Amino acid sequence: MIHFYRFREGMKTLGVLDAIRMHPDAFRPLFCHEPSPLTADVLEQLFEIRLSAVGRNKRRAEECVVAFWRDYLLDVEEQEGPLQLGGILACDGSK
Repeated sequence: MIHFYRFREGMKTLGVLDAIRMHPDAFRPLFCHEPSPLTADVLEQLFEIRLSAVGRNKRRAEECVVAFWRDYLLDVEEQEGPLQLGGILACDGSK
């Protein structure tokens, strides 16, 4: 609890605490996490795709898999039902 009081006192020294009290909505994004919706684009950014070198036999198959993966994410994003994008992240098989 002492850490909180030290933090608060530090905020007072430059008038920041008073500004926060006067304009709490303006400061809320700085201190409170606001979850963003999970979209196919966001989910795709979580993965780094590493393809085989151009000209390798596996490269064409890998490119097809990537295209299917992207289509799958978009399909799941658009549908309403038991499978949601967040469920894709729960890939350990436990229920």
